[in-house]
Amino acid sequence: NTLRVMAAYRLFEGGGLLLHSAGVVSRGRAYLFVGRSGAGKTTFARRSLAEGREVLSDDLNAVVAERGELRVRQVPFAGELGMTLPDEPLGDYPLAGFFGLAHLAEADAPTVVSPLAGAEAFGLLLCAASGVNGDPEHQERLMDAIARLLAGVPRGRVSFSLRGPVWSVLEGSEP
Repeated sequence: NTLRVMAAYRLFEGGGLLLHSAGVVSRGRAYLFVGRSGAGKTTFARRSLAEGREVLSDDLNAVVAERGELRVRQVPFAGELGMTLPDEPLGDYPLAGFFGLAHLAEADAPTVVSPLAGAEAFGLLLCAASGVNGDPEHQERLMDAIARLLAGVPRGRVSFSLRGPVWSVLEGSEP
Protein backbone atom coordinates (compact mmCIF):
# COMPACT_ATOMS: atom_id res chain seq x y z
CA ASN A 1 0.00 0.00 0.00
CA THR A 2 2.91 2.35 0.67
CA LEU A 3 4.16 1.83 -2.88
CA ARG A 4 0.70 2.62 -4.26
CA VAL A 5 0.59 5.93 -2.41
CA MET A 6 4.15 6.75 -3.51
CA ALA A 7 3.23 5.93 -7.12
CA ALA A 8 0.09 8.09 -6.87
CA TYR A 9 2.11 11.10 -5.67
CA ARG A 10 4.86 10.55 -8.26
CA LEU A 11 2.30 10.45 -11.07
CA PHE A 12 0.48 13.46 -9.66
CA GLU A 13 3.68 15.52 -9.46
CA GLY A 14 4.23 14.72 -13.15
CA GLY A 15 0.68 15.78 -14.08
CA GLY A 16 -0.85 12.29 -14.08
CA LEU A 17 -3.35 10.46 -11.91
CA LEU A 18 -3.46 6.98 -10.44
CA LEU A 19 -7.10 5.94 -10.64
CA HIS A 20 -8.91 3.14 -8.82
CA SER A 21 -10.46 1.72 -11.97
CA ALA A 22 -10.72 -1.15 -14.39
CA GLY A 23 -8.64 -0.49 -17.48
CA VAL A 24 -9.65 -2.39 -20.63
CA VAL A 25 -8.10 -2.22 -24.09
CA SER A 26 -10.21 -2.59 -27.22
CA ARG A 27 -9.02 -1.87 -30.76
CA GLY A 28 -5.73 -0.46 -29.45
CA ARG A 29 -7.36 2.13 -27.17
CA ALA A 30 -7.89 2.08 -23.40
CA TYR A 31 -11.16 2.62 -21.59
CA LEU A 32 -11.40 3.30 -17.87
CA PHE A 33 -14.32 2.13 -15.76
CA VAL A 34 -14.79 3.59 -12.28
CA GLY A 35 -17.19 3.28 -9.41
CA ARG A 36 -17.25 2.75 -5.70
CA SER A 37 -16.05 -0.58 -4.29
CA GLY A 38 -18.57 -3.19 -5.35
CA ALA A 39 -19.73 -1.24 -8.42
CA GLY A 40 -18.53 -4.00 -10.75
CA LYS A 41 -15.00 -3.12 -11.87
CA THR A 42 -13.69 -6.68 -11.50
CA THR A 43 -16.90 -8.19 -12.88
CA PHE A 44 -16.73 -5.86 -15.87
CA ALA A 45 -13.05 -6.71 -16.38
CA ARG A 46 -13.86 -10.44 -16.34
CA ARG A 47 -16.67 -9.88 -18.85
CA SER A 48 -14.25 -7.92 -21.03
CA LEU A 49 -11.71 -10.77 -20.96
CA ALA A 50 -14.46 -13.22 -21.95
CA GLU A 51 -15.29 -10.95 -24.91
CA GLY A 52 -11.67 -10.97 -26.10
CA ARG A 53 -10.46 -7.65 -24.67
CA GLU A 54 -7.18 -7.06 -22.85
CA VAL A 55 -7.45 -6.04 -19.21
CA LEU A 56 -4.74 -3.72 -17.94
CA SER A 57 -5.93 -3.92 -14.33
CA ASP A 58 -9.15 -4.23 -12.39
CA ASP A 59 -7.68 -2.14 -9.57
CA LEU A 60 -5.34 0.74 -10.48
CA ASN A 61 -4.44 2.43 -13.75
CA ALA A 62 -2.33 5.49 -14.48
CA VAL A 63 -3.50 8.35 -16.70
CA VAL A 64 -0.78 10.61 -18.08
CA ALA A 65 -0.65 13.46 -20.58
CA GLU A 66 1.97 12.92 -23.24
CA ARG A 67 2.48 15.14 -26.26
CA GLY A 68 -1.02 16.57 -25.90
CA GLU A 69 -2.70 13.17 -25.62
CA LEU A 70 -4.17 11.41 -22.59
CA ARG A 71 -2.80 7.91 -22.22
CA VAL A 72 -3.46 5.00 -19.88
CA ARG A 73 -0.40 3.22 -18.54
CA GLN A 74 -0.54 -0.13 -16.90
CA VAL A 75 0.97 -0.22 -13.42
CA PRO A 76 2.27 -3.27 -11.56
CA PHE A 77 -0.57 -3.26 -9.01
CA ALA A 78 -2.58 -6.31 -9.91
CA GLY A 79 -6.01 -6.35 -8.39
CA GLU A 80 -8.17 -9.43 -8.12
CA LEU A 81 -7.48 -10.70 -11.64
CA GLY A 82 -3.76 -10.81 -10.94
CA MET A 83 -1.04 -9.98 -13.38
CA THR A 84 1.99 -11.71 -14.79
CA LEU A 85 4.63 -9.18 -15.70
CA PRO A 86 5.41 -9.58 -19.41
CA ASP A 87 8.87 -9.57 -20.96
CA GLU A 88 7.98 -6.40 -22.86
CA PRO A 89 7.12 -3.05 -21.21
CA LEU A 90 3.77 -2.65 -19.50
CA GLY A 91 0.87 -1.47 -21.67
CA ASP A 92 0.52 2.16 -22.74
CA TYR A 93 -2.55 3.15 -24.77
CA PRO A 94 -4.45 6.29 -25.81
CA LEU A 95 -7.42 6.96 -23.53
CA ALA A 96 -10.62 6.44 -25.51
CA GLY A 97 -13.21 6.97 -22.81
CA PHE A 98 -14.11 7.12 -19.17
CA PHE A 99 -17.22 5.40 -17.81
CA GLY A 100 -19.03 5.03 -14.52
CA LEU A 101 -20.30 1.54 -13.81
CA ALA A 102 -23.68 0.39 -12.56
CA HIS A 103 -25.09 -3.11 -12.05
CA LEU A 104 -28.50 -3.96 -13.42
CA ALA A 105 -30.57 -6.05 -11.00
CA GLU A 106 -31.99 -8.45 -13.59
CA ALA A 107 -29.31 -11.02 -14.56
CA ASP A 108 -30.28 -11.03 -18.25
CA ALA A 109 -30.98 -7.31 -18.69
CA PRO A 110 -29.28 -5.80 -21.74
CA THR A 111 -26.29 -3.51 -21.35
CA VAL A 112 -27.16 0.20 -21.53
CA VAL A 113 -24.73 3.03 -22.25
CA SER A 114 -26.02 6.42 -21.18
CA PRO A 115 -24.67 9.94 -20.70
CA LEU A 116 -22.80 10.79 -17.51
CA ALA A 117 -23.32 14.32 -16.19
CA GLY A 118 -20.20 16.40 -15.69
CA ALA A 119 -20.67 16.81 -11.94
CA GLU A 120 -21.17 13.08 -11.42
CA ALA A 121 -18.16 12.26 -13.62
CA PHE A 122 -16.08 14.75 -11.64
CA GLY A 123 -17.15 13.15 -8.36
CA LEU A 124 -16.37 9.64 -9.57
CA LEU A 125 -12.87 10.68 -10.65
CA LEU A 126 -12.26 12.58 -7.43
CA CYS A 127 -13.09 9.45 -5.44
CA ALA A 128 -11.00 7.28 -7.79
CA ALA A 129 -7.86 9.45 -7.52
CA SER A 130 -6.15 7.06 -5.16
CA GLY A 131 -3.61 8.37 -2.73
CA VAL A 132 -3.90 12.10 -3.33
CA ASN A 133 -7.64 12.73 -3.00
CA GLY A 134 -7.42 12.98 0.78
CA ASP A 135 -4.53 15.45 0.83
CA PRO A 136 -5.85 18.99 1.48
CA GLU A 137 -2.63 20.57 0.18
CA HIS A 138 -3.30 19.22 -3.31
CA GLN A 139 -7.07 19.61 -3.66
CA GLU A 140 -7.00 22.55 -6.06
CA ARG A 141 -4.40 20.94 -8.34
CA LEU A 142 -6.31 17.65 -8.22
CA MET A 143 -9.56 19.35 -9.23
CA ASP A 144 -7.76 21.05 -12.14
CA ALA A 145 -6.28 17.72 -13.25
CA ILE A 146 -9.70 16.04 -13.15
CA ALA A 147 -11.28 18.88 -15.12
CA ARG A 148 -8.58 18.54 -17.81
CA LEU A 149 -9.13 14.79 -17.99
CA LEU A 150 -12.88 15.19 -18.37
CA ALA A 151 -12.46 17.83 -21.08
CA GLY A 152 -10.27 15.50 -23.10
CA VAL A 153 -12.26 12.28 -23.45
CA PRO A 154 -15.77 10.94 -24.00
CA ARG A 155 -17.60 9.82 -20.88
CA GLY A 156 -20.69 7.86 -20.05
CA ARG A 157 -22.26 5.29 -17.77
CA VAL A 158 -22.34 1.58 -18.52
CA SER A 159 -25.15 -0.31 -16.81
CA PHE A 160 -24.69 -4.04 -17.22
CA SER A 161 -26.05 -7.33 -15.94
CA LEU A 162 -24.34 -10.62 -15.21
CA ARG A 163 -24.98 -11.99 -18.70
CA GLY A 164 -25.11 -10.67 -22.21
CA PRO A 165 -22.59 -8.75 -24.29
CA VAL A 166 -21.14 -5.46 -23.12
CA TRP A 167 -18.58 -4.46 -25.75
CA SER A 168 -20.82 -4.64 -28.82
CA VAL A 169 -23.16 -2.24 -27.04
CA LEU A 170 -20.36 -0.03 -25.67
CA GLU A 171 -18.54 0.37 -28.97
CA GLY A 172 -21.76 0.95 -30.81
CA SER A 173 -22.80 3.68 -28.37
CA GLU A 174 -19.68 5.66 -27.49
CA PRO A 175 -20.82 8.99 -26.08
